[in-house]
Amino acid sequence: LEGRRKLRRFASNAEDVEMDGQGRILLSGKLQDKAALVKGKEVLIVGNMDYFEIWDPRRWEEEEKNAGEEEKNAGKEKQDK
Repeated sequence: LEGRRKLRRFASNAEDVEMDGQGRILLSGKLQDKAALVKGKEVLIVGNMDYFEIWDPRRWEEEEKNAGEEEKNAGKEKQDK
C-alpha cells in the first residue's frame, strides 16, 4: 500500500510535454515549483524505464540517500523475521 500511495502521489504531478524543434521542453510553473527548480540553475535528468524525471541536484542526492536507507532497513527487517 505504501508503494502504491507514493506512486500515486508522484504520478499525479506528471504532465505530458512536447519538445520543440531543437529538442527542448518547457516545464510549467507548477512543475518547476514542485521540483524546486530555479531558473538558470543546473538540473539533473534521471532516466526511469520509459520516462525521465527532472530533479534539482541537491534534492536528488537527498532522495538517493533516503532510498538507500530504506533499502538497508528493509533488508534488516527481512533478516529479523
